[in-house]
Amino acid sequence: MAQRRLFSQAIVESDAFLDMPISSQALYFHLGMHADDDGFVNPKKIMRLIGAPSDDLNVLLTKRFVLRFESGVIVIKHWLIHNTIRQDRYKETLYLEEKSSLVVKENKAYTELATNGLPNGNQMEPQVKLSKDKLRQVKLPTASGEGNEVSEIIFLFKEVNPMIQKLYGSPPQRKAVERMLKVFGREKLETMIKSLPQVNKKQYWPKSTTPVQLENNIATYKAKNEEEKSKGNIIGLAI
Repeated sequence: MAQRRLFSQAIVESDAFLDMPISSQALYFHLGMHADDDGFVNPKKIMRLIGAPSDDLNVLLTKRFVLRFESGVIVIKHWLIHNTIRQDRYKETLYLEEKSSLVVKENKAYTELATNGLPNGNQMEPQVKLSKDKLRQVKLPTASGEGNEVSEIIFLFKEVNPMIQKLYGSPPQRKAVERMLKVFGREKLETMIKSLPQVNKKQYWPKSTTPVQLENNIATYKAKNEEEKSKGNIIGLAI
């Protein structure tokens, strides 16, 4: 007899969940319905079954409602909040290696286990890319209820920092973006961020992978640009 699958209202009625596109929310429910008793499921089969595009899974990964492993399997992060299965009906997952890399936090949510044995929210963080259409639909986390502009700017750092998820809720990072937006405007700031992959390869130039680092390094970049210009070389940061 198939097990019943439940969903916690605290999770599926949260602002973070409801801010996602309806299609991503639907995929989450389908993944939950097909997950095993530990919350693991191979998403490809389910996505083919319901015709879900990869963007919907990427949204769930970006907002950490699911965690993905190198094998392609995912786990529902809040599975143990959603479901408590009776021991006499419980059947352990087949994905034992993946399960062994997780720990359960005090709030009963899964998180990744770092190599030193301590919980680490970044160890298996996937590099995901959302299409522009999907990005416009997704309300990324905000610090104080402002629009998505700051989060969208932070998202641009994905090329130099695949762990951008932890930056969304960081007040120092968001404040740095707000200050740079006021000084440079969005178009120029976006151009600067998009030039960082090349700038970070330059010898003796400071590296920037976060908004705070970029803000702190702008004066140095300006000086370096002038130095390059005087030598007739191509400048680094598009500033």
